[in-house]
Amino acid sequence: MIIKNTLQPITYFLLLTSLSGTVQAIPAGENQLQIETSTPKREGETPFSSFVSWKKKGVSHNKANSLTFIKGPNTNKPMSDLVVANKFASSLNGAINYEAPTERGAIVHHKDGQAKVVISNRKGFNLARVTIRDYTNQKLTYQIPNKRFSEAVTGIAVDFVYAADIDYIDGFSNKIKAKSAGGTITVTIDDKQPIVLQTAGKSTTDLERELVKALGSQGKFSMLPIFPNFVELKSRNYKPFDGGEAQLSSFEIKSITVDMDDVGLGVLTKFNFSSIEASAGESNQMTYLIALLIAGVAGYFVYTSKKNKEEA
Repeated sequence: MIIKNTLQPITYFLLLTSLSGTVQAIPAGENQLQIETSTPKREGETPFSSFVSWKKKGVSHNKANSLTFIKGPNTNKPMSDLVVANKFASSLNGAINYEAPTERGAIVHHKDGQAKVVISNRKGFNLARVTIRDYTNQKLTYQIPNKRFSEAVTGIAVDFVYAADIDYIDGFSNKIKAKSAGGTITVTIDDKQPIVLQTAGKSTTDLERELVKALGSQGKFSMLPIFPNFVELKSRNYKPFDGGEAQLSSFEIKSITVDMDDVGLGVLTKFNFSSIEASAGESNQMTYLIALLIAGVAGYFVYTSKKNKEEA
């Protein structure tokens, strides 16, 4: 009876301690990604799309996908960097509200007077994945406010793609060839020397491998996407995975800038907030350790009780 009465409060206390970290609501803004837009260089009206997904208490992903069109320098009303940022934020917020009216786990803010957009989680949710698909040939800078990407346990992937894949409708594009037009791609990490890729005569895979080579041990070429690709039939908004991407998951960086200047190419920049999986793993490990501790305490009391009886 003494053992039972002693174990009950200890067990209760240990279980309460192990659960206290998991029942707390995730604060708003725990996961963030800031995107700084710029003035598009590509002429005409070009698609710019984005994808975001989020989780709540480990349940399956909720997702939203947006699409907007950006007017380039030769149009009647070319868009500035501020207009691009505003259209981007409005489009993605609209998609979130439409796709998940009761489970809106993400929100997008356009900073007043700045060409900056911040995607962040709402209270009780975690951001999971973000993809920015740009065909407008603009310079885009990504960072997590007040954190390095490694601190936020966020993986990065850069996937160069052909503009022809979304510019032309299937069945009407037999004479259109997916290829680079000739130009440059500039990738800058923090304030380091920019990596400049010449695109003429190169495939997207060639360019991804060249980027990885320039990054050295800090990047790798992968034939598997950083997270499963989302594709929807009858939509040019989604780009099927083309078999390769440059992944920067181990980077100790504060910002990454991708500046496209080739009208034949676009870029998909992807962010995987893997801290969700890490937190789940830590929670499972903690539960296991607590169980061992409880078993150890119980064993000690049983052993002590038995020993006392034998001595008596």
